[in-house]
Amino acid sequence: MGWKIRVKHAHGQVAVDLSPRPPEDPMVVGRIADCDIEIPTTTVSRRHCLIYVQGDAWVVKDAGSKSGTFINGSRIVRPTMIEADDVISLGDDEAAPSLTMQYFDSPSGPIQAPAQPAARMPADVSNEEAAPVVAGPDSAVFDAESLGVASSRYYVPHQKNWSPGIIAATVLVTLLILGAAGLLFHQMWQTRHSDEAAAPAVSKPSEPKAPKSNAPRANVFSESTKPNAPDPGAVGAGAGVPAVVAKPGAPVHSSGTGSPLAPKVAGNGSDAPLAKPIEPTPPVSTVPNPSPTPQAPAANAGDEPTIPTDPRRATEAWQRVEFAHRAGKPSEALYVFENYRLENPAGPFLDEVSAFTDDAFDRLWWTRIRELFSQAQTFREQINKLDDDIRIENAADYKKKLQADRQGLAEQLLQVQTSLKAMDYSAPDPPDIDDDQKLIELKKSRPKDYFEVWKKRALNTIKYTRGARAF
Repeated sequence: MGWKIRVKHAHGQVAVDLSPRPPEDPMVVGRIADCDIEIPTTTVSRRHCLIYVQGDAWVVKDAGSKSGTFINGSRIVRPTMIEADDVISLGDDEAAPSLTMQYFDSPSGPIQAPAQPAARMPADVSNEEAAPVVAGPDSAVFDAESLGVASSRYYVPHQKNWSPGIIAATVLVTLLILGAAGLLFHQMWQTRHSDEAAAPAVSKPSEPKAPKSNAPRANVFSESTKPNAPDPGAVGAGAGVPAVVAKPGAPVHSSGTGSPLAPKVAGNGSDAPLAKPIEPTPPVSTVPNPSPTPQAPAANAGDEPTIPTDPRRATEAWQRVEFAHRAGKPSEALYVFENYRLENPAGPFLDEVSAFTDDAFDRLWWTRIRELFSQAQTFREQINKLDDDIRIENAADYKKKLQADRQGLAEQLLQVQTSLKAMDYSAPDPPDIDDDQKLIELKKSRPKDYFEVWKKRALNTIKYTRGARAF
């Protein structure tokens, strides 16, 4: 026993159990996923209408929808009581989604009139129109028995079974396609590996360079490098007679005058000097020059000292937190912070995450106020335009429709103004998010108790939408 509501729209029919909901917590019907009854149709507003119990009666209230809410074909502009078998239409179109109230007094089905004789389906009705619509997996489908309708009213086409030949052919074609794909992949793999084997990459080891000698190069103009050239200073030497060069440390004959003389030439029989004395060449050091000691580059005057980085800040999880704090929008940043707290309950940076969270909630609060100001401005402009249209419209029916649209916009504007009043923001202009000093002053007058409740509601929506939105 209890109330159910049958929802019928272009995507199917579903049955929804109704539980008594007070006016403060009504059942919401609309297009978005947060609604209690979601109807994914573009003609339905995001929050189209509300259903609740007041006293002992069910009541329907339009939530400022664009296409209007109708009960049994009549548009409602105020909360209206509904009874069993009343049809709630979401729009004035014939194909608009509808909700039908049903009361069940037994598990077999709702209260109904005596069954009528089964009528045949007209011949001109197509299978597409007559075939029942199947609802989604999360909804209860109304079949003919649960609705108390004769099953012969619905034409159910017989499903055509596939013959064994068609099934075998389908399997064979599938296997051929898979085999051809596997063969192609195998050939590509073999071609690639054969190319790699044919031309392997060989790295030639670098040959070590010979150490550079520091010994001085021989002077081509030195006399010691020309042993066959006659010494022009030699005495008694004939042309073509090689001069004898004295080695360092060899005995040198001296004349009576004490001048050093060169050694004799064998077979000459004369003590006359044959060559000028040559000074010994100083020994060349074979010790290589020491390589210069590398010096650190001089620091520039403007360079800041390097601060060692905590390796725990290099983790991917913390990098996401810092990026969300710097560049993410508030709802996305709060979702990242909440995940970090859950994954790192004893993390080393929880105090910083809490500070980031408070900053994101502050930005979200002021951003929400700016959005409400923008919505209020849009509603006022639309209301003013409708006022102009109503003033010059002569057609009574269309004028009535314009007035109903204006009433819906006025209710939405009232909701926005109510939200601003609850946030205790009475300034005539929206807050400047870039003016930190002004925000600090506004923060002092923010209602603390309401702000805490508001944060919990926003965080629940952020978790549900994975940071996509907060309201």
